[in-house]
Amino acid sequence: MDRDALDEAVADYKRKLRIGAFCLDQLSKTDHEPSLRGYARPRMWAQYAENHRGVCIVLDRESLNQAVRSKYPDHDDSWVRDGRVRYVTVVNDPTSIAIEYREGEVQSCVNEYFARYSDSRFFAKHVDWRDENEYRWVYFDPDESGKKSPFVAIKDSVVGLVLGEDYEGSHLPVARMFAEHYELNGNVVQCRWNRLALYLIPFADEGGRLIAVDKGPKILDFQVGQAYTVPYTPPT
Repeated sequence: MDRDALDEAVADYKRKLRIGAFCLDQLSKTDHEPSLRGYARPRMWAQYAENHRGVCIVLDRESLNQAVRSKYPDHDDSWVRDGRVRYVTVVNDPTSIAIEYREGEVQSCVNEYFARYSDSRFFAKHVDWRDENEYRWVYFDPDESGKKSPFVAIKDSVVGLVLGEDYEGSHLPVARMFAEHYELNGNVVQCRWNRLALYLIPFADEGGRLIAVDKGPKILDFQVGQAYTVPYTPPT
C-alpha cells in the first residue's frame, strides 16, 4: 500500500467538502418541562460567542435547507447530506471503518469510501459534545476549484437575533442594521441570566436606534417568527 498516496487522496477529498454546523432547539416532550433552545446554552455562548459578547442568529431549518440545496445541488458525482449529529463512544466509533484499498485506484477507493460512509464520517462526534445538539449540512463537489463562493444566501431563513448578555452597547447599530436588512420586525432580544434562569429582554426600535426595554415584561421563551412589538416611551 502506498500510504502517502492514500493520505494525499483523502486530503484532496476533504478539500472539496463544505460543512455547515448549527445548534438545534431541544423541544420538551411534555407540557411540564421547558424547551432548551439553541440560544439557551451558556457554555456555547462562552465557547463560541466571545464569552457572551457575540450573537446567536435564529434560522428556520426548512428554509435554510432549501437555500443550501439551491446553492449546492446534486449533480454527477457530487452529493449533499443533512441531518442530526450522532454522539457516540469509542466502543462504537463508526469512523474506524477502514478504506478498502485497491492498487492503482487510490482516488476511486477514497471517493467510494466517503460516499458510502458519509453518515458515519460526517455525522458522528464524541459523546462529550452531545449537549450541543448539532445539525449539519455536508456537500461534496469533485470539480470544486476553490473559486466558487462557499456562502449560502440566508435572507429568507433568518427569523431572529439573540444578543449575548455582554454584547457591547456600542455595537447596537450593527445589530439594528442586521435586523433591518433581514426584516426581523422586532425579533431582537438579549440574554439576561439570573443564576441558572435565562430571561430575554426585548428591544424596541426608536428613532433609528435599538432600545432595550428593561422595564418591560421579561420573555422566558423566544418563539420563532413571533415579533415582539413592545411599547416604548422615550424618557423626557
